[in-house]
Amino acid sequence: MGSLGQETEATQKLYGLDDKKTATFGRQCLLARRLVQAGVSFITLDLSYHTASGTWDTHGDNFNMHLDLVPQIDKPFAAMIDDLDDRGMLDNVLVIAMSEFGRTPRINKNGGRDHYGELTSLLVAGGGLKTGGVIGQS
Repeated sequence: MGSLGQETEATQKLYGLDDKKTATFGRQCLLARRLVQAGVSFITLDLSYHTASGTWDTHGDNFNMHLDLVPQIDKPFAAMIDDLDDRGMLDNVLVIAMSEFGRTPRINKNGGRDHYGELTSLLVAGGGLKTGGVIGQS
């Protein structure tokens, strides 16, 4: 299978391996794509332990924290979906991004959002599913 360094420079850049902020999760996403290519049927990626702030639990300063948090996942995750699609593998792979629960619709006194177990959002791609839809409501 070889090392991730054997990927083209363009692929490494696509996944954000050239950027300190995105490199850690980018490596996970690129490795996941490679594992899919090798026939692995179930892969879990975890973004909870290596964020710059150490957590996605934004009970305070939600908006400023997300300026740091969102870019860490946005580029690598999108790259993985696009790469799987470009390689003709996305219809055979179901990709799900989720958290343990949702967040309150209202901002708290600390400028954050609290736990809201009655709702969670999912991003689902691939698996032969019809694209561009919204299922359910909140």
